[in-house]
Amino acid sequence: IKVIYILGIIFTISTMIFYLNPNIYINKIVPNLNDYLRTDAIIMIKTNRQPGLTGHYSTNGMYLAIGLGGALTSFIAFNKKKSIRYLNLFCIVLIIAALLLIGKRAHLVFSILSMFVVIWYYKCDKKKDRLKKFIGIIIILAIGVYIAITKIPALNNTLNRFIQTAESGDFLMSRGMFYQISMQYFFEKPIMGNGWEYMMSNVLDHNVHNVYIQLLAETGLIGFIVFSSLFVYGIVNTIKIMKAFIIKKMNFSDNEKIAIIFSLYYQIFFVIYCMTGNPLYDEQTFLIYMISYGMMLNLKSKYIKEMKEKNENG
Repeated sequence: IKVIYILGIIFTISTMIFYLNPNIYINKIVPNLNDYLRTDAIIMIKTNRQPGLTGHYSTNGMYLAIGLGGALTSFIAFNKKKSIRYLNLFCIVLIIAALLLIGKRAHLVFSILSMFVVIWYYKCDKKKDRLKKFIGIIIILAIGVYIAITKIPALNNTLNRFIQTAESGDFLMSRGMFYQISMQYFFEKPIMGNGWEYMMSNVLDHNVHNVYIQLLAETGLIGFIVFSSLFVYGIVNTIKIMKAFIIKKMNFSDNEKIAIIFSLYYQIFFVIYCMTGNPLYDEQTFLIYMISYGMMLNLKSKYIKEMKEKNENG
């Protein structure tokens, strides 16, 4: 998680440097990209879609969103020293600024939403004050973003994409056609589906950009239920474990607390992002999800053991 945090900061700083001087990206990064990425990468950097150290701004957005989870985890877990707390808060703000800069809507919205979910459940022992503080954080964040985009117009990049999409009337950015085609294949074989990655290999030549619809088309109702159940199982149990060490004061180490905080953040982000992206099929996103899921399973076994011992001891 510390490595993820550091990489998030590296991608944040590089995004801002390349925004200020696109020629550095074109001359130093583009030559090292795969051939099929180079042309699009140059177009993106010239049209104010910041790919950072990657060849695509979606990939950059994903690394920034993962890095935000590391920064949030550190902010929550290391809260005893004010200097460290302020540093982590500054890094959170910096990463959100980079997400505003790159022009990716889903990564910005879903990462911030995941961040709020984690904070909400982490404050589960303070239910009376939780809602007030939560609303306060939202108001402060909204005011901060407004001031930032007023003073620094470049940060308005992602918000401008929201406005342009709304004005065009095509909020799904032509993905509605992918969804419609996928649902047609689902209705042809609703129980077992057409086979794993069928849509990419035989129909669209790419993933559907909605994991749930793609699962219906490729694995049918059976596969959809299996995957969805695993997603829900992971989140429900992660929240249960988090409540255990906050409310019940169970004997969790600092590293275990850090693990469960990050696990909840990333699982929430992954499941929401599945509605508009392909995180189940992309290696970078899927591997982090499996690590987060493994953290939950490991701590769940400890949770069950401690609960059993408490019950036996009365």
